[in-house]
Amino acid sequence: MWNRISLSILAISLLIIAIGSVYKLLHNQFKFDAKASHYAVLLSSGDAFYASISSLDDNFIYLRDVYFVQTTADKETKEIKNTLYKRGGEWHAPASMIVNRKHVVFIEPVNNNSKVIELIKEIKIKQ
Repeated sequence: MWNRISLSILAISLLIIAIGSVYKLLHNQFKFDAKASHYAVLLSSGDAFYASISSLDDNFIYLRDVYFVQTTADKETKEIKNTLYKRGGEWHAPASMIVNRKHVVFIEPVNNNSKVIELIKEIKIKQ
């Protein structure tokens, strides 16, 4: 009788652990890096944005102060030029961006000494 009870308790315990592990994987919570002002956000479409994360939930990431890189090539010299732009200059003048978490490949903090932050500071000075 004790064997059946012990096996039942063990089975229930393993089931609870398995459910907890699956829940944790499915609801993985992003932890903010307090030192980072901006994050690189890569989407499954290949688009990349540099932004401050104002909040996030299970379905969406809310971005503000959003920047993106536009690559152009000189027709004569074939020289490639990457330029950082602030979102908001488009016709619809977006002040923020809401991204579906299903389309996020990765998020990583941008170092405050990086070229991206340097360029963001230059853009803010010009505004």
